[in-house]
Amino acid sequence: MEADVIKVMEEKWDFLIILDACRYDYFSNIYEDYFLGELKKGISTGSGTPDWFKNSFPDFYSDVIYVSGNPYINSKIEISGCCAKNHFFKVIDVWNFGWSDKLNTVPPREINEYTLNFVKKFPRKRFIIHYLQPHESYLSRNFSVEDILKSSNHKHKYKNVFKWVKEIWHPPPQRRISLEKLLNFLFVKTKLTKNTWKIRDLLNLPPIVYMHAVRRTYGIDGLRKAYEMNLKAGLGYVSQLCAKLLHCQLNKNIVVTSDHGELLGEGGDYCHRPGSRDSILREVPFFRVKCVKARELDALREIVAEEEKEAEERFTKEDEERVKARLSALGYIG
Repeated sequence: MEADVIKVMEEKWDFLIILDACRYDYFSNIYEDYFLGELKKGISTGSGTPDWFKNSFPDFYSDVIYVSGNPYINSKIEISGCCAKNHFFKVIDVWNFGWSDKLNTVPPREINEYTLNFVKKFPRKRFIIHYLQPHESYLSRNFSVEDILKSSNHKHKYKNVFKWVKEIWHPPPQRRISLEKLLNFLFVKTKLTKNTWKIRDLLNLPPIVYMHAVRRTYGIDGLRKAYEMNLKAGLGYVSQLCAKLLHCQLNKNIVVTSDHGELLGEGGDYCHRPGSRDSILREVPFFRVKCVKARELDALREIVAEEEKEAEERFTKEDEERVKARLSALGYIG
């Protein structure tokens, strides 16, 4: 049976949970450890957050509050065509005041906390709840940013992006970036490779995306394991949230889906990009939660590194820089 394109605003739900970069196949293999309900394969309206957002929310929805862990979807500025403040009653910027510099992401517990607080304040509104997991960076201590940086085999690569240039050709600083761009252009134009990460590997350049740092350190199997563990960590917190929402409001409809998938080495490609027609990036879960399975959650909490909660910040004139810094940290933009 062919999957249907998911138009989330045409579906019936009270709480719509978005798992960022969640693949259908990984979700379908593990969701039954957390929930009972009805799962189907859907086709996303985009292969990256910006095109998914623009194709999913054409109007203004006065009954919807968006709890956002993703910097593209914020309450202040438009970025890559996403202007969330023009589409929802309120946008909660958890990507900003719930961000962890230590984990290089938004911990899912922050999403839970702010969601529950605003559900109490606005009990008659519908909610879209956008977790960053399973999108990199990965929460598991086994695949942490700190662990990668401490690796004796890779530490030198991440300390100086252009060390290889200094050691071989010694060009002036203003030529380093242009040299790298020229090599990328030549390799892709001559069809020697379509994947610029291969050029970076060949020239011993540090990866520009955290996912490739994991791949280099742990291999493709390790990367896929890190992604799976990140999905499990996210689902653990999603199950906590769903349990509380269903306990308070038994008749509410909860749907779990994703904005797009993720490439984990299939066809020699990684990550995701807007505009791609790759089926892996477009196939996402669409799951209606019936109930949450009882789980021992103390072990789950150990997956996430402990840290002090960051205080909520006021927005300043540096809004745009902060959004772009968060996106860059996630590997979205350079």
